[in-house]
Amino acid sequence: MKCCYRNIPLNILSVDSTGKGVVNKAAVLEEREKTFELDTTKPFKLNAETAGVCESICSLSTSEIKYRVSSYRPLDRVLYTPERVAKIAAEAAKPDGTSVFSLNDRIGLVHDAIALSKAGLAKLSSALTLLDGLKGETECQSRNPSVLYVGEN
Repeated sequence: MKCCYRNIPLNILSVDSTGKGVVNKAAVLEEREKTFELDTTKPFKLNAETAGVCESICSLSTSEIKYRVSSYRPLDRVLYTPERVAKIAAEAAKPDGTSVFSLNDRIGLVHDAIALSKAGLAKLSSALTLLDGLKGETECQSRNPSVLYVGEN
C-alpha cells in the first residue's frame, strides 16, 4: 500500500569539519520514517532558514536523526528532545555572527518550542530553556514576548 504522506524537504543545517554551517537540501522525507546520518555532537537544525515551518517528531541517537512524520499537518513543527534544545540554545546564544543559526533559524526555534509546548507535545521548560539562552539576543523578533501567551489558542 502506497503511503499518503507528502514529500518533506528537511533542509538539515549542520556544521562541517571547518566549523561552517552547511545545509543539506537533498535530504527529503519521502516515506513515514527514514534515517539520516548526522554528527549530533555538533550543532544542527531541521528546516534551516525557516521561521517556523516543518509537526514531525525528531528522535535522536548519537549518530543519526530518525525523522518520523506523525501525520499530515498544514504547518509542520520540529520537536527536539530537551537535551537537544539545551544544546541548540547554547549555540544560538553565541554572539552575533558566530552562531551557525541565522535570525530566521532562531525565530523558528522559538516559535516551534512554544507551539509544541502549547500543544502538550513538549514541556514548557524546554521552551523556557531556549528563551533563557537567547536572553542576550539583540534581535527582538526571536524573543518576542507575544509567543509566551501559552494559555491562548
